[in-house]
Amino acid sequence: MESTLQKLFGAAGAPATICDVANVKPAQGQEPDRPDGAEVSRVAPQQKVDVHGSELPLGQGGASLSSRRCSESGDTTEYESSAPRLEEGACAGLRETVEALERLNEQQAKDLDKYAKLLEKHKRLQEACECRKDLAPNLKDKEDKELKLAREEAKKANEKLLQEASRLSRMDLVRQALRDPAVNVNAKNSKGFTPLYLAAERGFVDVVKRLLIAGADVTIGNGPDNFTALCRASQLGLAEIVDLLLSHEPKTQLEMPPDQAMQEKNSPLHLASLNGRLQVVQKLLAAKAPPGSTNKEKNTPLHLACSEGHFDVAKVLIEVGRAPIDDTNNKGRTPLHLACIKGCRLTVKLLLDNKADPTKRDSTGLRKSTGKTPLNLATEGRHTAVIGLLQQHLN
Repeated sequence: MESTLQKLFGAAGAPATICDVANVKPAQGQEPDRPDGAEVSRVAPQQKVDVHGSELPLGQGGASLSSRRCSESGDTTEYESSAPRLEEGACAGLRETVEALERLNEQQAKDLDKYAKLLEKHKRLQEACECRKDLAPNLKDKEDKELKLAREEAKKANEKLLQEASRLSRMDLVRQALRDPAVNVNAKNSKGFTPLYLAAERGFVDVVKRLLIAGADVTIGNGPDNFTALCRASQLGLAEIVDLLLSHEPKTQLEMPPDQAMQEKNSPLHLASLNGRLQVVQKLLAAKAPPGSTNKEKNTPLHLACSEGHFDVAKVLIEVGRAPIDDTNNKGRTPLHLACIKGCRLTVKLLLDNKADPTKRDSTGLRKSTGKTPLNLATEGRHTAVIGLLQQHLN
């Protein structure tokens, strides 16, 4: 099969043009090359999101559309991408990137083969120990210890295999690892992530289903943020994964993780609202997620949606979730204050139409009377469309 490098640079290694690169397609009936070399059953990519220092490709049908972001004029913002012409130096950099991806692909395949061979070795050792139970009594204890050691090593190898197979969507190896009745389906890898979390954040629907059937615990916190799988899926907008996870202990998952390590302490609804995951917000509200819950800074999901200009999410929180309009955070600011800082005219109008108080002062001044109103904040940001709207409403 023609390598990715040959597709991009040709047999002679000549630099490709942008048109050449853009037109690289897999042969009919052939899957495109993937960096991890894995069979992927996943939801279609929505965007790339940083995952603890690395970019993560998201999955398929569960990825929800992000809400519209507001510009100062009230129109939704559109971004145009431009592709600069590839010079020879850029082509050399691209060549190095492709080679690195191919090496990574080979290494991951070797790792999985290594785990599978290790399991086979322990299986043979276990069978040998089982066949020698008729040994003399003075050798029985030694054989029992060897058998116990073999079983423990096989269990650890299976757990490692399960973690890697879940991360790469290798259903054949997931099933193989789960055949061991001693394996802990919730065992974490060296970075503190369970197989369920690893599969959920990548949108691997089939793997998540299999792990849930095997008894994966949906309430376990993962990594430095102590996020549950639902927190991460909500943050990334993976609606189909959210549906699957909510079918198991929804009430417990909808609350903020009790020992969440990071400062923000956000619930799944906070994370979905902050990142503009409209479809996920709708699903969480339908599952009775509390729209008035607050994080460490006393922000509600509506605060976070308004702070980022996610008009559609704010609209759903107000009209469907009946989110409180004038709740204040630890700076005494309402969602209207944050919408005025962002300069989102559509969101400001939405809040004013739903009786938000435009005269309320925050608590950033030395005295209550010197706190800032929404108009003060809009003026500081020079958001002329918002200023005009507020003045019209105050008059």
